[in-house]
Amino acid sequence: MKRMGRKIRQRTIKLLIIVSMLAVYGFGFTQGKVNADASLLTDIANSYSQKEIEALVEAGILSGYGDGSFKPDKMITRAEIAAVIAKLLDLPMMPDKAAVFADVDPSAWYSGYIGALVSTGITSGTASDRYDPQAFITREELAVIVIRALGLGETALKMDLQNVFTDSELVSDWAKPYLSLAFRIGLIRGIEDADGNVMIQPKHKAERQAAARLAYELMKNKEFYWNEAQRLALPSTSPSPVPSAVSSATPTSVPTPTNAPTSPPTVSPTATPTATPTATPTATPTATPTATPTATPTATPTATPTATPTATPTATPTATPIPTPETPIGLNAVGGDAVVTLNWEAAVNAASYTVYQSTVSGTAFTEAASNITATNAAITGLTNGTPYYFIVKAVNESGESEASAEVSATPQVAAPAAPVLNGAVSGDMQVTLSWTSVPKATSYIIYKSTTQGTDYVEATGGITDTSATIAGLGNGTTYYFVVRAVNAGGVSSVSNERAATPVMPPPTAPTNIRVTNGYQQTTVQWNASARATGYNVYMATVSGGEYALIASNVMGLSYTVTGLTTGVLYYVVIKAVNASGESAASSEASAASYLQTPYGFSHYNYSSDVMLYWTKPVNATRVRIYWATSSDGVYTEYYPQLTLTSSVSFRPVTSGTTYYFRYKAVYPDGESDFSTYTVTFN
Repeated sequence: MKRMGRKIRQRTIKLLIIVSMLAVYGFGFTQGKVNADASLLTDIANSYSQKEIEALVEAGILSGYGDGSFKPDKMITRAEIAAVIAKLLDLPMMPDKAAVFADVDPSAWYSGYIGALVSTGITSGTASDRYDPQAFITREELAVIVIRALGLGETALKMDLQNVFTDSELVSDWAKPYLSLAFRIGLIRGIEDADGNVMIQPKHKAERQAAARLAYELMKNKEFYWNEAQRLALPSTSPSPVPSAVSSATPTSVPTPTNAPTSPPTVSPTATPTATPTATPTATPTATPTATPTATPTATPTATPTATPTATPTATPTATPIPTPETPIGLNAVGGDAVVTLNWEAAVNAASYTVYQSTVSGTAFTEAASNITATNAAITGLTNGTPYYFIVKAVNESGESEASAEVSATPQVAAPAAPVLNGAVSGDMQVTLSWTSVPKATSYIIYKSTTQGTDYVEATGGITDTSATIAGLGNGTTYYFVVRAVNAGGVSSVSNERAATPVMPPPTAPTNIRVTNGYQQTTVQWNASARATGYNVYMATVSGGEYALIASNVMGLSYTVTGLTTGVLYYVVIKAVNASGESAASSEASAASYLQTPYGFSHYNYSSDVMLYWTKPVNATRVRIYWATSSDGVYTEYYPQLTLTSSVSFRPVTSGTTYYFRYKAVYPDGESDFSTYTVTFN
């Protein structure tokens, strides 16, 4: 009984640590084998949680992805959370329970996890027939899932609500009791602003790196969280140290399945617990579990643990030995480039398969691949031209089957596939071709003809890039081109055909567009384009919108556009022209009438005043001056009735005081931004 208690406590503490970080920040789930060596993660060097991520990966709590990344800023979907919680609680896969949702494909990897959580009441759909598995989960949804997974759902609903967050009005009504309890026990902490206010941002998503930081903290202080849960969750009782991992009976949009408890779980095992707890610690769930948790489980449980726990443990389980699997049959092998692909028929009682290989028939076999759950395997890294021999054995917990019949295959490099010729761009007496890269190709050959579909002759070969220019062609003549890929295995079939007629092309688009704004005008400059004889200037008042021609065949590399309206943002593009036409548009540059601020400030301190000097912009009618005695204080306009142009005597002044001035130029159609100037009067 003590051993069982320790196991339950260890499992539930682990649950609290990991689901606590889910409630605040979100967490990712990856399928299949992922790297568990933190040193192999390629994208955490700049993460603020690098140390925590490394520690948690090494501890097996978090993991990276198969491509070596951790994706610290990745958000998490509802499907991924379902998988994390279900696997953590050891819940059996129940894809049939997810069949009520029209948007959950029964064959999807996550359907069984969603069904498991729905069946236990931990989560529900977003509607009666929708789950939205690919939707990113919100922070409030995570908190609710975690509270229910910890068996505190009913406790949350019974406790007094506390608006502990400054943005509590953004929390959905159905989530408020759960978030209130989660905050009070320290499961979530919220986000504190500069004024000390705590926000929860319930509708926001979270990142994996933030989850790692909280997980690391919880590993160091898990006993504190346990004590708070015991003190606050059930204040009128003496709770057991280990709450149930099964959700409360909080109503959800999906009916509670018959194989899960239909009312609140007890905090500790009931009078008849199983010796080895499963995802639902009580040995025999009842329709009405004890309202007050039992502080001390019965010392002598009546249940006999099953050899393989199931979703609903029985009072007297029996262990049924699994027979050794039968020998696989129907093995065949197909050679490829440094690979042999094997297929076989499924063997009765097989849990997985192991493939063995040898370069000698009938002997010296070594393991090539193991833990194969499919009935096929690709054995890679082989030497082309070498015969290999293969056998397969079926495996389960009882042992390994006899070897299958031996098969042989010889890997051989194959001739490459035909390239796809993407483009043929005409030039002055030349055509530039481009095509897709072909795997295993070592070079390419280009063929040309002046007759469509026939009479090809080699134009050039030995090309190692995926583009080439064929020169020396006649302008005005149409040429037809095809490409072949080459490797040690041979030459591919010809690609698709492309035609092109060499001509002098239009110029290239201008680059490095830049503007210098002035009052009601702007000057546009650009870099020269190849083959250009002039330039056209276009302008619009909507980015990317329909451009109007402002000036055509401009001979230089700049142009000044006048008559701009202050307050309107303009967008300019430039096109180069020659006898063959107009180039593509340049990148877009924005321009506007610029209301220049006053400049050229100086001053002179007299005995009782300060003489201020400045330069008024050419097109401004006057200058306004504002003053204060602190940089962030309230500024007052100095003599607004005066028409100030270049100087003014500022008084009264106090010795030892620093004065802060802001200058603004006034134009017929608006006012400039502020210029600032500081004077200390002594």
